[in-house]
Amino acid sequence: MVQTARYEIPVYEGTEFKMLPWKENGLILHRRVELEKTDIIQFIKLDTSLQKQWSGSINVSKGISLVFSKCYGSKAYFLFKPRSYFGDFQLFTVNKDSTDNFVFVIKNVIPFNPSMFEVGGQSLIIAGYYNYRPVAIHFSMVTGQTKLLPGFFNDPGELNQLVLNADESIDVVVSTKNLEKKKSLMIMNFSPEGMAMRNTIISPSSGKNLIFGRMVKSGVDTTIVAGVYGKNTEVSRGIFVATITTAGEYTVRYYNFADLKNFFKYLRVAKQNRIKERIDRKKIKGKKIRFNYRIAVHEFIPYEDHYLLLGEAFYPVYKNTGGTYRPAYGRYYLSYPLQRDLSFDGYRYTHAATIGIAKDGRLLWDNSFEIKDVKSYTLNQYVHFLPGKNLALLYSYDNKIITKIIRGTEVIEGKNEDFMKGKFQSDVISKNSTTTHQLEYWYGRYLLSFGVQEVRNTGIPDIPLNRRIFFVNKITLSE
Repeated sequence: MVQTARYEIPVYEGTEFKMLPWKENGLILHRRVELEKTDIIQFIKLDTSLQKQWSGSINVSKGISLVFSKCYGSKAYFLFKPRSYFGDFQLFTVNKDSTDNFVFVIKNVIPFNPSMFEVGGQSLIIAGYYNYRPVAIHFSMVTGQTKLLPGFFNDPGELNQLVLNADESIDVVVSTKNLEKKKSLMIMNFSPEGMAMRNTIISPSSGKNLIFGRMVKSGVDTTIVAGVYGKNTEVSRGIFVATITTAGEYTVRYYNFADLKNFFKYLRVAKQNRIKERIDRKKIKGKKIRFNYRIAVHEFIPYEDHYLLLGEAFYPVYKNTGGTYRPAYGRYYLSYPLQRDLSFDGYRYTHAATIGIAKDGRLLWDNSFEIKDVKSYTLNQYVHFLPGKNLALLYSYDNKIITKIIRGTEVIEGKNEDFMKGKFQSDVISKNSTTTHQLEYWYGRYLLSFGVQEVRNTGIPDIPLNRRIFFVNKITLSE
């Protein structure tokens, strides 16, 4: 790992900064500062060398809260919703070269809770839920008109993916139950103006549910949807890949976790061998092989001449005064003595699974990456890709960047750990002080590592002995 630049800003009492990558335009830091009558959003714009370009602020009403921030082209977009149950959205735009801003008011006729947001050059999409039913609105920044996307609002469902394409056409993936009460996927396509074009429902085979899926367009004639399937709607038994033609015809392939070559490689060798022996015995006897995992599917993206699917395995952790939960291949057992007073204590991550998928939907290869010590109360993405001659998998934890380099099923470089460096040579970063440590892909061969940490420095007189800072590091990997 190579740390090419670092930016720090002191953290005092109040709201910490949040970081928004802006590709080759750099990045923007922002935070809300509460004042007596009105609040402000502070901005700090950095270039790609993490040098400060400008800073500024905008006034915002106390009655609205920031829900999403996105960058597109030369503008950054900040979407606010009313803190009351019902009201209009407000969209603030900021230019990359100055503090000039503009405000759009987005009319909202349905009091829904937004969960997804995508923006383009002329329009944006806000999607969410009303009464457990998906809903999405289209807003034109040219005409100022808001339109409810048709086809939603009928049945309960779960939004899986929202895509605003380069031509500003819209694709939405929703999981919903079919007539047989099995979880299926509905692929909805809309024109750039928000008009319904096509709906395709992918139904699972008998005894299966399509739990979650993401899509990519493979050329002009084919759409590929990949994700996880299971016997029920909560835990997964494998990966599915569906190919859809423009006529709406589709085929679905299923790959049990036991069919993957490297899915269990995150385990110790002895446990891997026991699982392999178990799989072999089941196959000899002609029995079904069942492994249950909870998988959060985060990315399905083009890579070289095929596609990459990335998911992270996790299990919920509960705590009580007398017993604990422990994982066993996706199933959870309570050690004795049994007690009823349980409280949720976050999600524990076990490993990431990376799947290579051909443009015709065939599974090409798979690999895995152990995730240690990471626990979160929300299902965030921790492992990120860094493309290059080989494929790097990375995640951050407690001031460390953990990496693994692969090429298909081959491991080029095993798991490696690198510590982040402070701004000054004599900086000592306090152990276990790095909080909210996150990793984000930036542009090209660069990622951003950021969070809050406590630093001690006894070697430079003009530097405080102890400082608590928000940091941003620009990192890459040497090839």
